[in-house]
Amino acid sequence: MRYLTLFFLPLLFLACQQEAETTEPDYAVLAGRITNLTGPVMVFPSAADYRMLELAADSTFSDTVYLSTPKTVSMRVGGAGFSFYVDQGDVINLTYDANEDADQAVISGHDEKITAFMLAENAAAIDEANNFELIFSRSEEAYLAFSDSLKREELARIKAADLPEGYRAYATKGAEIAHVSRLKQYPTYHGYATENEAFVASEDYLEKIPALDYDNDALAQQYTAYQGMVMDELQDAYYGIEDSTMSEVRKVLTVMEKKKSPALRALWLEISLMDFGTGTPDLMSSKDEIMAAIEDPHVRRKYEEKFAKLEKLMPGQPSPSFTLMNHAGGTTSLEDLRGKFVYIDVWATWCGPCIQEIPSLKEVEESFHGKNIAFVSVSIDDLEDEEKWRSFVDKRELGGIQLMGDKAWSTDFVLDYEINGIPRFILLDTEGKIISADAPRPSEEKLREQLAGLLAK
Repeated sequence: MRYLTLFFLPLLFLACQQEAETTEPDYAVLAGRITNLTGPVMVFPSAADYRMLELAADSTFSDTVYLSTPKTVSMRVGGAGFSFYVDQGDVINLTYDANEDADQAVISGHDEKITAFMLAENAAAIDEANNFELIFSRSEEAYLAFSDSLKREELARIKAADLPEGYRAYATKGAEIAHVSRLKQYPTYHGYATENEAFVASEDYLEKIPALDYDNDALAQQYTAYQGMVMDELQDAYYGIEDSTMSEVRKVLTVMEKKKSPALRALWLEISLMDFGTGTPDLMSSKDEIMAAIEDPHVRRKYEEKFAKLEKLMPGQPSPSFTLMNHAGGTTSLEDLRGKFVYIDVWATWCGPCIQEIPSLKEVEESFHGKNIAFVSVSIDDLEDEEKWRSFVDKRELGGIQLMGDKAWSTDFVLDYEINGIPRFILLDTEGKIISADAPRPSEEKLREQLAGLLAK
């Protein structure tokens, strides 16, 4: 099946009263049926938001995309890419056989002329566009000409196509933004493609990148490529802060002040903070400041939900429980360990950093052998890899209580603790209450100090 890249497309969606009054929905719906799929289904509403979709038993799917203005939403289905121009209230339906080329898909639910044009744009993506080294190993002059040629060809297709004028204007601006985005990618990617990471673009090259307003709220709401460029700029500013006393959260909030656009400020917060947890200094104390900076109601709801979950993981709160398969046989629950301090290691056999902690964990276990503390390791390997997990535990002679999650990353205990990266360590008191939802690693001396202090009380 031909792989269709989205790389060179504009990257990218009443209450009853006495009188009949309705409010337009503030979302679009992507739905449909995909057969013979072997890869993932992913939706990309913005630079900060992507999600995996699960097909129902009958191969159907449905996803809601919130938006305040018409925009392009990208979707990857296995090896094929699709782009949809959506507005509030749209219901886009995709019917696709993953054994076929993407241009054989049937799409309905919005303007047929736009649908046909966007499918043709996908089909027009040439094989060269998938060759990273060929694209970015070009000289500066050749790359400038290459990207300019892509822009001119795309603009010519937009001008020639029978399109609604509103979409034509949107697509034209998108082609210009995509050109700028490509040019800004070159200095970094050329170094990778040529294995010359010391490469620095010339002043002459940088001066040829077209000027663009990087604090434009309208562009931020409509174009994912634009979002990506601004987020790269803010990320560089974040890593450029040299004040070692400033917390990560404070750095994020400081960088946010560089932009006035509400959409860009919210996007930066969403990208930067959503993976932070209870162990992140200043996160909970900055809650009001963070919420005040977010105007989009849907992003606000995400953060309200996140803070509500994190508040349940603060010290002194009852720990989420578990009942999981024990390597030694049967199952073990958190309640079985009541009366002991509990140090939990969430890990997997495929996780390099997790494996690096094993020798230190063994040393800590040995140091506190016979003390009133239980060492529990919870593997999030897939259940189909149970034998691999069992063999790993036996071969490495892992001690403590060895448990296996029942749904890998989706194990309830993992979800309850907002775990999105491993290894993760958790420390509980003798009543099953949280001491730390993000405890020190075994390789950190402060863990021994903390455990010794608890046992001395």
